[in-house]
Order: sequence, then structure tokens, then C-alpha cells
Amino acid sequence: MSQKRQKRVNDLPATGTPNSTQEKKDPTGTIIQRRSYGADARATLNIGYQLKTVKCGASRRILPLNFFAFRGKPAGDPHAHDWDWNLTPPRQQARSLFTGELEIYESQL
Repeated sequence: MSQKRQKRVNDLPATGTPNSTQEKKDPTGTIIQRRSYGADARATLNIGYQLKTVKCGASRRILPLNFFAFRGKPAGDPHAHDWDWNLTPPRQQARSLFTGELEIYESQL
């Protein structure tokens, strides 16, 4: 039995302006996610720069996700999600970035 991922209110949309990129930022303005869209306006790639809030004593601290396993898999921070619209769901599991992938991706922005 498959579970459908519930859409969160602040998720970036699965479709956008063709050949564009959108960013999701935390309350301090730090980029936590970028999503790229192809010529057909559908998502092609997510790069996640996620942070995780953890309770430390009486206060809360924000720590990089790479201190934790991403859904049980140490994908790292940043990490990528490829989109394959021939699969259900189209957004694929987190994966580690290839060597130099982040630099190439950000140079194209």
C-alpha cells in the first residue's frame, strides 16, 4: 500500500514558469530549497539546503541537516531530488550531489 505525501502549505509548486528557478527561504532569508523547471514548466530538480530545528535543553537551535539522516538515508546537505514525470510520485528520493554539481547548478542561475 503506497502512502501519498501530503502537500505542505509552503512547498514550492511542482509547476512554474518554463526554464526558471524558484527559491524557498527560511524566516531569516536563508535559502533552504531551489527548484528548477524545464521547458514544459514542470519541476526537473530540487536542491535542498535544509536546516533542522532541534531541542537543546530549554532552547531551540537550528542545525544543518547533515547532522542527521535524511529520512533514514544520509543524503547530506545540500542534497538533490530529481523529478521523473514518468513515475509516481514524480519527485524522487533524496540523493547526494555529484562532485561539482552544486557549482554547475548555481553558475547557471
